[in-house]
Amino acid sequence: MNKISLMIIGFVATLVVGVTANLGVAAAPQGEEAKPAQASDTPPKSLVPVRTEDLPASSRILLAKLESALMSRAYAERFAKTGEISTQKLDNARTDVVVLVAEIEAKRDNLRDEVELLEVQFEVGRAELAAAAELQEELQQVHLHAKSVGATEQSAHLQWVMQKSKIRVKQAELKAAQVQLAQVKRRLEASESLVTIVKNISKPASEQQIKPDLPAPPVAR
Repeated sequence: MNKISLMIIGFVATLVVGVTANLGVAAAPQGEEAKPAQASDTPPKSLVPVRTEDLPASSRILLAKLESALMSRAYAERFAKTGEISTQKLDNARTDVVVLVAEIEAKRDNLRDEVELLEVQFEVGRAELAAAAELQEELQQVHLHAKSVGATEQSAHLQWVMQKSKIRVKQAELKAAQVQLAQVKRRLEASESLVTIVKNISKPASEQQIKPDLPAPPVAR
């Protein structure tokens, strides 16, 4: 067993002991024989199997908290069956999960609102660009007409040049808005997937489609 595997096992063991300590379940003291537990060289699978690359930073923080809360709830349900913890602690562990799921859903709803706002702003930008292009065409026609009759229409030419510059600015702004909209849509899509998964996990264990893969807990007294 290499050094990295030993470090992983040590981390998992520390996390399990911390969770059970919070639930009020004591590990077997030194010197007492404990029942053998299944050991593994690999860490437990994520309790929330979802890609996090496109999630907002705030949702990633909530997801990390939810991972811990889900483990606490799973152990609480396990220990409550044997009467090792009170029903109050079990209810508290379940409430923690429900609250975090609600916060994740709220983040998703905020992203929906942001997408709607950006879509409206994008459409406004497109309309402004179209109007600017029409005005440029009219100024160009005035300029060409002036040249055809031999007149010197510096004002029309200057307005046409200025309008052309404005259109370039509008095009750059529209491109930036399009990129921002695409980024937020990706975050929203990731958040929608996350909400679907965590809502399933927040259900009672008997109704879950995804079961948490927990390491063996320490032996209680």
